[in-house]
Amino acid sequence: AMSLSWEEVVIIAPSQGPDAESYVKHLHVQDECCEAWQEAEKWEVDLLLAYLRDPRTQWALISGHRVGKDKTGFYIYLDYAKRYFGVPRKVASVALRTAATETLPVHLSNTSGALLEKVMRNIPDVTFDMQKQVLRAAFRTADTNGDGTLSKPELGSLMRRVCCYIRRSDLDLMLKKVDINKDGRIDYSEFVEWVMDQAPDSVKGAFEKSLKTELDVVKATFRIWDKNGDGLIAKSELADVMQQLWKQDGATRKQIKALIETVDVDGDGKLDYAEFIEVLFADH
Repeated sequence: AMSLSWEEVVIIAPSQGPDAESYVKHLHVQDECCEAWQEAEKWEVDLLLAYLRDPRTQWALISGHRVGKDKTGFYIYLDYAKRYFGVPRKVASVALRTAATETLPVHLSNTSGALLEKVMRNIPDVTFDMQKQVLRAAFRTADTNGDGTLSKPELGSLMRRVCCYIRRSDLDLMLKKVDINKDGRIDYSEFVEWVMDQAPDSVKGAFEKSLKTELDVVKATFRIWDKNGDGLIAKSELADVMQQLWKQDGATRKQIKALIETVDVDGDGKLDYAEFIEVLFADH
């Protein structure tokens, strides 16, 4: 199926949910790199329609996938990122085009606008060395027996979390290349060096885009903790992450818990992406 560029598609705004059903034949969803739009597959359409039957909740778990809405629009959560639903501009009604958020650049597409504008001004770009450190830290976390290696499936899963904009084909090729002795185990220190120095441009580009700013590093931290990939994190786990991140600021466990309670808008004991970022960038 032919993909469409960002400019050719209108995101379905939250207020336009009832209209989405009339566009079933035209629905598109963001591709795996969130760079373009592809025709929504039948199962993706079915999930959106199931959610739209009762869209009062912010999100719902349907057939093992999280489907929901935020300030930007309706989304399905796949491979550690929100993939928004849209309709080709040429078939979208005036109401749909008027209600839609202005087309968002790819690296801003997974967060709510006002909050993002507030924090982006103060977030410096991440250095090359910091990117390396994030990757190494993620792998050390996963290396439970401390032998400096990970299996190919473990490495692939972790890489997908850190680098959410990488294509599956690039990831598969990369894992084949770095398993030099073909034993299925990969020395992750060597792997980090390879990714940063010798990887094809498509891999380097995906990596740089996924870890461009400090905000991206925070998102990556969240994805690493998100074991089942549903975009949610338990409040107790979040408190652990926050304590690590804010150690030098002297924040106490009690302060962190109080802050988390104020943004758990659903009161379900879990936080999603937008809530999580709001916690991290609150004026603490």
